[in-house]
Amino acid sequence: MKLLFFLIALLSLVNTVSSESNVVTVTYIANEGILIQSGNKQVLIDALHKPYLPEYLATPQKNLDAMMASRPPFEDIELLLVSHIHGDHFNAELVAQYLQVSKTAKLFATLQAQSEIAKIFSGLANISDKTQVIRYHAEMDTSFSAKGIQVRMVRIAHGGARWSGMQNVGHIVEVGGLKFLHIGDPSYGQKDFERLQLFKDKIDVAILPFWFLTAAKGREIINKLIKPVYLVAVHVPPKEVHSITREIAKHYPEAVVFSKPNEKQIYK
Repeated sequence: MKLLFFLIALLSLVNTVSSESNVVTVTYIANEGILIQSGNKQVLIDALHKPYLPEYLATPQKNLDAMMASRPPFEDIELLLVSHIHGDHFNAELVAQYLQVSKTAKLFATLQAQSEIAKIFSGLANISDKTQVIRYHAEMDTSFSAKGIQVRMVRIAHGGARWSGMQNVGHIVEVGGLKFLHIGDPSYGQKDFERLQLFKDKIDVAILPFWFLTAAKGREIINKLIKPVYLVAVHVPPKEVHSITREIAKHYPEAVVFSKPNEKQIYK
């Protein structure tokens, strides 16, 4: 009888641990910056940047301090990902500083991002084990695994003709049994999305700039070429939160709109 009780208790513990490992928390940092966390697996995307323009939120100092000190919820960051080098997504100085102090984080980014870091940080070669350059090209589609986290990095052209030289990367992060899509600031052009056929990846959560949810061309891409289970809108200007939220609700009433740093959403 004691053995039976022991086995029941053990099974209950295993189920609890398994259940917790399949819970994924997405924490909003600022603008398009997010933390994806499942158990002790943590990924930061576009989360290290300084004030850039008034219409874009910058990483709060409180969060930066916690990151640099590896305090919760940033104590186990495994991957540091960057969509592109615009100042509302990336700051070379902060990224270099973080890589120097973090014992666990590794940066996966384009040569463009690495070059920006090298301009202001002469010691980049000393932390080469913490950086990985991803070659950017027209058919870019690179997959890798790091400590149980699966990542697919894909080329999605940046929006606006004047930014044609900007290397913009989309990320599909698989952790806790769920797939999360983050696309940076792409154009509405369907060429890249048709090539990638992201709907075949069975995306659970798509984290997209708000204009993809408010513009007809963006919604067409969402509905036909991404087809996510859940939607999260980011890159929302602070002064336009209410109007943008109302507009998104017309088309996607269940979408989450991140507008305040440290907001969280839990997925299972």
